[in-house]
Amino acid sequence: MTGKEIDTAAQEYENLKGHAQALQEKLVHVTNDLREHKRVLETIEDIDSDRVAYRLMGEVLIKETVKEVKPYLSNTIASLQEVVKKLEEQLAGTEKQLLELRDKIETK
Repeated sequence: MTGKEIDTAAQEYENLKGHAQALQEKLVHVTNDLREHKRVLETIEDIDSDRVAYRLMGEVLIKETVKEVKPYLSNTIASLQEVVKKLEEQLAGTEKQLLELRDKIETK
């Protein structure tokens, strides 16, 4: 590799590293959201289904019943689990690219 190619590869490595860090931060955020939604669902599981419950939509609290909130929480949990899975796959792919690029730079 020429000096210019090494510089280009190093820049690409730094870009990938930044992308991996952003993916990791997003994964932590979504995982925390998932944990919170699960905790809420567990908390209301044994509560009377006709009891009033509030759900935050944007910046507005919506008054509903527990039986109306449970399906929403279950769907949200399923969606968040799917997002976590996709983020983990993307992160694994990015980390693999980082290792391959690092090996390429070090061997040249």
